[in-house]
Amino acid sequence: MLWLTVIWAWMKKNALVVEGAFILLLGVIFGVSLKKRPVIVPGPSPAEKKLDEKTAKALQQVQVRHDEEVKAATEEHAVAISDLLEEEEEATPALLASGQATNEYLKAVGQEVLGKGTSKK
Repeated sequence: MLWLTVIWAWMKKNALVVEGAFILLLGVIFGVSLKKRPVIVPGPSPAEKKLDEKTAKALQQVQVRHDEEVKAATEEHAVAISDLLEEEEEATPALLASGQATNEYLKAVGQEVLGKGTSKK
C-alpha cells in the first residue's frame, strides 16, 4: 500500500507529463486508425470514366461497322433477287414452249437446292 502513496504523490507532482503522455498515446492510436481507413469518394473514379468513354467509342465504331455490313448485305440480297427475277422472266417463254426444257430446268433447280449442282452466278 505504501507504493500506491508514492505513485500518487509522483502523479500529483508530474500531472502534466502524465496527461501529455496519455494525449500523445491517444493521438498516435487515432492517427494510425485514420491512416488505415480508405477515403471513399462518391461517384465514378477517373479511371472508370476513362474506361467508360473508351468503351462507348468502341461500341459506336462497332455499331457503325455493323450498320455498314447490314446495308451492304441488304444491297447484295436485293441485287441477287433482281438478277434471279430477270433470269426467270427471260427463261419463262422458252420453258412454257417446251416440256423437255421445263423438266431440265426443274432438275437443275432441284440439284442447286440440294447443293449438288452448280450455280449460274
